[in-house]
Amino acid sequence: MIAVTENDVFVNIDIRTVAGQARLKEVEAMSNGKRIHVVPHNGAWATRREGASRVASTHTTQSGAIDAARGRAIRGAGEVVIHRPDGRIRDSNSYGNDPFPPKG
Repeated sequence: MIAVTENDVFVNIDIRTVAGQARLKEVEAMSNGKRIHVVPHNGAWATRREGASRVASTHTTQSGAIDAARGRAIRGAGEVVIHRPDGRIRDSNSYGNDPFPPKG
């Protein structure tokens, strides 16, 4: 049994179950800064790992930055957070194991 805190919520996870392992990976991804933000940067677009002070890569277009961030998120089972030119969040996508896939 492992105890993890996430946003001031105490979560007990039994890592012997598949669902417990998937949830543990999800919590670790959030706590290890696996969110990659696509942000405006000096007249261009950049990817920046959550919590990082420096950008990881710069791109002339937002779509180029999104493609780069998506590739990193897929490799690291993380999340991409896309910002608008004014800095507000436009969209987000997660990549990796989804413990509750949508029906349909």
